[in-house]
Amino acid sequence: MTNPTAGVITALISPLLMTFGFIIWDKHWSGSAYSLNLFKCTLASMGFVILSIITRPSSPFSPSTFDYTTVGMLILSSFIGILIGDNTWLEALRLLGARRVIVVDTVKPVMASVMGSIFLDEHLNVWTWVGMFVTLVSVLMVSLEGENNESEIENEDGEDMELRDVEKVDIIVDATKKDDSSNLKNKSMAWGYVLAAINVLLDAYGSVLTKQYGGGMTTWEINLVRFGSAAVMMMVISTCMIVKDGRKQKSSTPPSSPWYMMPVMERITWYRISVGVLFVTFACPALKNYALFQIQLGLALTLGSTGPIYSLPLVSIMKKEKVSRMACFWTLCAV
Repeated sequence: MTNPTAGVITALISPLLMTFGFIIWDKHWSGSAYSLNLFKCTLASMGFVILSIITRPSSPFSPSTFDYTTVGMLILSSFIGILIGDNTWLEALRLLGARRVIVVDTVKPVMASVMGSIFLDEHLNVWTWVGMFVTLVSVLMVSLEGENNESEIENEDGEDMELRDVEKVDIIVDATKKDDSSNLKNKSMAWGYVLAAINVLLDAYGSVLTKQYGGGMTTWEINLVRFGSAAVMMMVISTCMIVKDGRKQKSSTPPSSPWYMMPVMERITWYRISVGVLFVTFACPALKNYALFQIQLGLALTLGSTGPIYSLPLVSIMKKEKVSRMACFWTLCAV
């Protein structure tokens, strides 16, 4: 029996936890998107194993629950949504920044609603569509408002620097460098948007597969299969790369912290990153998957896209950044 009220509440809490964890990662992670994905999947899977046993103590990992079809389709969901989807998403974050990725992510609930109608026979009424539209537009406006504020600050800083250094810089050389830099930045941003769009499609379809085949499992068991299998696949890839590069570089010094290996960081930094994993990869997916089975897929992903709304107070408190009145207005509209 479904509980729509509990589904809505958990769907709203999950992006709050995710946003808090993102702020921690943004401040402290120094490795690649792939290595972060490997670390978070591995660490979170340990917690999912423990809670899978606790929540089903009489018959943990029973064959009737973990049948071949269910596990196989959840592994496919993991491959699509985590191994490929999360890596494209994390790389898009690096290339575009959080706010631009969030703008692309606003398409995800619409895509999920269409897929839910096709694969799950879920149909939303008119008022639900209206509510989703208002929420997504409000989230988009909050993101764009923050982006405009950042652009104004960057422009002001650039103007001040130009006034101070105008007598010291060769104008022709400087213009050439700016053109090259601008072209490189445009290519990087274009690739970032492609990756963000790929993630939208893969994440939406991964959620469809999870809802189709994970109904007989607890949220902990679903996440154990999805994140555990993703961790194993990434470990295999990393091991192959280590062996391959080890053969090539027997006589040379290997590069420090390549993309497939963990970065070298202080112990306290690893503790902080682990706290981020607790919020982003452990608690958030647990709540999100619970909501997935209580309410329609499109509605669940819409409520899960409200991260920018939570980012306003969190960024204001944790980073001491000012929040504009327009951002507050669109936050109220989303609520």
